[in-house]
Amino acid sequence: MTKREKLSRMEMPELLQDRVETSAHYYENAIALMNRGEYRKASELLWGATTQMIKALSQVEGTEIRSHKQFRSYVHDKLSYADPKLMSQFRDIESLHNHFYDATLERDEVEQISATVRQFIERLRELLYSRLKKEGQTGNTTL
Repeated sequence: MTKREKLSRMEMPELLQDRVETSAHYYENAIALMNRGEYRKASELLWGATTQMIKALSQVEGTEIRSHKQFRSYVHDKLSYADPKLMSQFRDIESLHNHFYDATLERDEVEQISATVRQFIERLRELLYSRLKKEGQTGNTTL
């Protein structure tokens, strides 16, 4: 993710900004690992990139997510109304977390799901920006 895609530190609470930046960092590292053929490690970073964006969005609502089950519930209960495909994307992304431990996916599947991660993160970034703007927490934030 490029610098212009990151929300300005001056326009967001520090922890929220950290989650957005960590998500981008994990995603970039995952792509680098895939380029080196390290798909299992990349899978966990892609999962981490996803969960950091979910945590950022939930933080705006004052919700703290601490478990895998809470991630799933949050996407289902709070996000799928905004975009029904988010839940199905999340289910695909969850398989990356399992792949890290059990090598359950083929390389091409990891590559396909990495594209899903990118779409999912971008959609959450849009929702995050929209909610921050609605709550007056950001002005000229650039994505």
